Formats: sequence, structure tokens, C-alpha cells
Amino acid sequence: IQEDKLGDLTRRMVVTPPRTGNKYLRVVYVTGQPGGKGKVHTHPGEEAIFTIQGQAAITIEGQRHVLSSNTVLVVPPKLEHPLEVIGDVPWIAVSSFCDDCPFMAGGK
Repeated sequence: IQEDKLGDLTRRMVVTPPRTGNKYLRVVYVTGQPGGKGKVHTHPGEEAIFTIQGQAAITIEGQRHVLSSNTVLVVPPKLEHPLEVIGDVPWIAVSSFCDDCPFMAGGK
């Protein structure tokens, strides 16, 4: 499984077109330690984030949202969404997005 860093967070690419042969969908397992901060980024389409353990605060258009266990947040397209792990336990989440979808990437 491909692993990379998104700021202080670790992402494991579980489902990606190159790895699993699907056309577009990405499913990512994300972990972060308390106080860890994710890199500010965007996606051309929506991103759904399901928190498995811990808590994180994510800011979208100046509004702070707390992601807690067993909750889902859908991040709208093209919006920056910085994230910080809060509390005293590691944050674990699963995220899904489609950065390579042709209708979002201008026919790419």
C-alpha cells in the first residue's frame, strides 16, 4: 500500500487507479498523532471523511468543524481544508475522493 505524508498526517492509499485497476475512486486510510496538522489542500470534487477514532478539527471557509468517532463530514469541492488532530488520542479516519474523474478534471 502506497504511503505518503500530508503534513504531519500519514495517508495510506488503499484504493487508487494504479493500485487496484479501478478507473477513478480513491480510498485513503489517514492517521495522525495529537497536535498533528495536515497540509492545506483541495480536491476538484467532494471528499467524504469518516472518523474511526479520536478527534480532529477541520476549517472550511472559516468555519471550524470537529470530526469525532463515527461521524462523517463531506468537504465541498475546491475548498481548502486544513486539519488538526485534537484531544489526546491518535486520529484515524477513512477518506474517499475522486481527483481523477474526467468530469472534474476538465476531461482529463
